[in-house]
Amino acid sequence: MHDRVRKLERAGLIKGYRAEIALEGVGLPITAFVSLALRPSSPQDITARIAELPLVESCYSVAGERSYVLVVRAPTTTALEELIDALRNKLEVTTSTTIVLSTPFEHRPVVPTGPPDSRETMGR
Repeated sequence: MHDRVRKLERAGLIKGYRAEIALEGVGLPITAFVSLALRPSSPQDITARIAELPLVESCYSVAGERSYVLVVRAPTTTALEELIDALRNKLEVTTSTTIVLSTPFEHRPVVPTGPPDSRETMGR
């Protein structure tokens, strides 16, 4: 197993290791997905501005009616509402928010698929 992991690391297929924090235990029990639709008046450096917001865990550029989907971790619904107001006012965007009620699973391992030559790199 260690040899396979080393091969994956050398091939650049393992991007890193991390500790998974129980967010409820550090005061961030609320998870929300906030979708952003840009307006003509939205700033050009919008992702840099989003990156400055401490409650935003992830920012995904997406196709469809919305331009970005943010994963937000908040201590309270009031804090979430304040963040949404700030996004709307400072970034000139419209938002759509979904609050997570429960997480049946996340960060599930994905079985790699791809061309046969890439699977050989992984020790198959």
